[in-house]
Amino acid sequence: MKRFLPALAAILVLASGVCLAKDSAITLLWPQDKPAIKLSFGKFQQIAVLAGQSTFVCDVVVENLSDKPVPRASFTVYGNDKSNIRIGEGLLILSDLNPQQQVKARLQFTSVGVPASLTLSAKKDMLAAPGAKTIPLRVLSVPPGAKAQSRWARCGHDASDGQTYDWEP
Repeated sequence: MKRFLPALAAILVLASGVCLAKDSAITLLWPQDKPAIKLSFGKFQQIAVLAGQSTFVCDVVVENLSDKPVPRASFTVYGNDKSNIRIGEGLLILSDLNPQQQVKARLQFTSVGVPASLTLSAKKDMLAAPGAKTIPLRVLSVPPGAKAQSRWARCGHDASDGQTYDWEP
């Protein structure tokens, strides 16, 4: 029996380390180059299982690290397994995040296993000035006095004569 006590103690130490690793918080910064928002994810709690897919919830503490307010923040949170393969996702939406303010939110996500790590994908640029919009613009430029005419039309040909002509720009 005394021979098994050290082995039993080692197993208990390893098991407690694994349990602590699952309970440890995951902290992510966004964007990674110049962090403006810090997200700290709590312990994952499984609330449902259906057809091999689990639903988890966790508390998230979100902190605005910048000096600008964030009127609306929307992130897709991806869960990854130990091999960094995506196994789940959820949506985190926040509003009215003042400078240096912390907000506690709850994230619900579906997954095919317990995530070992998380990654973020922002839905749009939340750090833009309020009311700022990106407008797509296509510029077509024709010099003053220029006329666009094909070589085919310059030769006096008309499509109404029923013939086929080779066209060159």
